[in-house]
Amino acid sequence: MSLFSDLEEIPTEPGVYLIKDKEEKVIYVGKAKNLRNRVKQHFQTTIDLKEDKLQELAHRVDWIITRNESEALILEKKLIKQLSPKLNSMLKDDKSHLLIRITMEEEYPQLLFARETDQRVSKSVYFGPFPKDTMVKQAAKLVVRLFPICNCGKTMERLAKKGSSARCMRERLGRCLSPYKNNISPEEYGKIVKNVISFLKGNVADLLDSIEEEMWSASQESNFEKAVNLRDLTKAVRTILNIQDDLHSKQRNIDVLAFNEYEDDLALSKLEIRNHRIHNITNYLYSREEDNPLGTTGEVITFIYGEEKPKYSILVGPAFTERFLETKDFNIRTFKTTIAKQLIEIAEKNARNELQKFKRDIQYQKDFEKILDEMKNDFQLTKIPVIIHGFDISTLKGEHSVGSCVVFENGVPQKKLYRR
Repeated sequence: MSLFSDLEEIPTEPGVYLIKDKEEKVIYVGKAKNLRNRVKQHFQTTIDLKEDKLQELAHRVDWIITRNESEALILEKKLIKQLSPKLNSMLKDDKSHLLIRITMEEEYPQLLFARETDQRVSKSVYFGPFPKDTMVKQAAKLVVRLFPICNCGKTMERLAKKGSSARCMRERLGRCLSPYKNNISPEEYGKIVKNVISFLKGNVADLLDSIEEEMWSASQESNFEKAVNLRDLTKAVRTILNIQDDLHSKQRNIDVLAFNEYEDDLALSKLEIRNHRIHNITNYLYSREEDNPLGTTGEVITFIYGEEKPKYSILVGPAFTERFLETKDFNIRTFKTTIAKQLIEIAEKNARNELQKFKRDIQYQKDFEKILDEMKNDFQLTKIPVIIHGFDISTLKGEHSVGSCVVFENGVPQKKLYRR
């Protein structure tokens, strides 16, 4: 949207915002729990020189809606890495996000915490960032509740020397396998660590398959106690993560398509879901005035994907199937689960916002051209003014005169040329 448009048009939902300069280059990417409030903060009066620089260069704000702050953070990190906005390094705060670390360099890896600013250990595996430290701690708490992985941060040699006095509460409750006692092989312990990593990566389907395979193997070997424990673990994972069989466990990678149209203009939004998370969101604008009308799902997919066939199944809502005729060449699916509806709603909101921004920009351009034309007539100019200088002189009782000059070029403030 143009900065001259009303900031109240920005939604109050979580998401990512992209601030662009007059050349449409992204100069800053941020995430927010409330997009409108966060963007407004950037354009309030401030004595911060860094924020002043942002205000000076900013010409337009775009945004992407996500389901929650966690997805906004992941998308923000991806966009910063992809776009390298020049003001992000200048405006970033000094707070370092908390991460989950798996110490793969140890014979018996542990689950620990680390900061983004900490020196990374090459063999360790890190997970994060999360919007809040409490979320990291909750995730770690869930992991150690589900899997008997060590998390005390002490070396096995040190624990072995302490003997029985080294027993922690988790060991007393049977939630830690106490590898320092040599009662489990590195290979068996490694299977648990592998499941932990799979769980944290979001590969829930692979994790459940692995646990169920191990459960049946234990049952075949008449190790019924182990089989029952693994069965309970499977149930716990499904319950805690609210796994939906028809989407989450089978379709962890999927694209979601939605649209919004008004008169001759059509906005399409594509959500890329990878490992159950929103990996990327792309919006497309289509005008029937310039192109042939999109009438089938095949034409929509060709418009979005080009000649390349979609790699994953495509999820659409009822409105999409009603609007576009079915094409059997593509794997189009509709789901009725809660999480599928949420994804479709997010895609629809982004498509609607994209079309609204486009319409506002068109209206702004028309209003701007009308004002310039009126100025040309009022001042009896031969051409529409491109560069406008405004001057003001103020005095205090006829003394201490101060003059100021502002400059607009094509309706855009050129703050570098302001003078006093």
